[in-house]
Amino acid sequence: MGSPPGHPLSDTLATHIRNLIGKDGGSIPSSMHHGCTDCTHLKRFPADLVEEGFDTVRESDSVVSLGDTNEVVADSTLNTPNPTLNNAVPSSFLNGPPPNVDVLEPGGPRGYVRLAVMDGKSIGHRICAIDECTAPLVNFKNGRFCKDHIVHYSSICGIIPCGQPVHTPGALTCDNPSHKSWYQAYSQRFKTPHLSGVQRVMRKQKDTNGNSSIGQRSHTFQVDLPPLEGNGPDERVVHTFRAQTERKPTQVLSIIDHIWEQYPSFRPGFLAYDDACDLLRHIVTQDSQSPWLTSTKFIVDTWHYIGHRATDVLCRLWCNPAPTDGSQPDLVRILEDGNGVKHTTRAFNLETAEQLNAWLNGYEAQLRQMTDVMFDFHCHVLMMLYTEITTKRIEKKGKELDDDFWEEAIGS
Repeated sequence: MGSPPGHPLSDTLATHIRNLIGKDGGSIPSSMHHGCTDCTHLKRFPADLVEEGFDTVRESDSVVSLGDTNEVVADSTLNTPNPTLNNAVPSSFLNGPPPNVDVLEPGGPRGYVRLAVMDGKSIGHRICAIDECTAPLVNFKNGRFCKDHIVHYSSICGIIPCGQPVHTPGALTCDNPSHKSWYQAYSQRFKTPHLSGVQRVMRKQKDTNGNSSIGQRSHTFQVDLPPLEGNGPDERVVHTFRAQTERKPTQVLSIIDHIWEQYPSFRPGFLAYDDACDLLRHIVTQDSQSPWLTSTKFIVDTWHYIGHRATDVLCRLWCNPAPTDGSQPDLVRILEDGNGVKHTTRAFNLETAEQLNAWLNGYEAQLRQMTDVMFDFHCHVLMMLYTEITTKRIEKKGKELDDDFWEEAIGS
């Protein structure tokens, strides 16, 4: 056998790297050992709060600071109506988490806690327009089909299951007037609208729906498509006018299972997610023996917690990001301002996922046009680059975990 070529093809390299790290995601051992002062802290005990001057009676009327900002947020667990509980969740959850009664053993290591942050953003790549087909496109500029479907489907009407030939070469529909008019409405929907047109549609929708109350999404831009002849008004029109977008896995539990599958002992002590209460509810009802229930506490990030229903007992009692009753000393700090007044603040930065998403937004357009292999490869490269950027930022701000930290945490 001859030696491999000195300059292998880019797709060969991408395939090798993707297979090495993981398809549709993956994790590398070094990521499990990451630690900095933003995500990893020495274990805290109720006695630490008392020593800092924490008063549960006074703090029960307090506010929780957003940490890096000067904003403060009222603790929405206060003065709320009777809590409700989803029938599928065990009634024992009404009692809330067990009280934290751990104490630091004299002369023993303090231990440490880690927090991971998740967010719901997803970026997908384009795949064949045929339902159930996940193959890459032949033409990623404006194509719709994979190599197995392009020959047959590119010459017939895009309305499924019409099956008639297109009315002229290059057209996307047959000569049926209703199919042609529906495609025309569809293509107009995806043209880039001018700002004045968007504002006009939004004003019309607001007049139709009335003024929305706070918390509802009143500022939406929707363009409704007309019903197709032979279809009901709410019946979905199946078509091949546009390539699909691959977005998987969509189940949050499967994502975290996949990340920590090979590293169960490295599961974080806390996991912050904007919908952590529903994630916890799902785990409890699907698998009451899940290791996640004993290894990790699920909390809602500070911003989203404000808008969650205060009567949702699972969110109130189990997912509070900074409870002011002293039940989670790992999540709060008592800091003194310039006037000598002590305030309860959050212990962790819960917005790191939002910061990563903002950085990834700049690459979304390119990623959408890639094959599945190149998509995975570039995502792995982007994560490597972001890790390098974050590591340099941590070093610049002096947020590394030094030898003194580890000596106090684990005694060596």
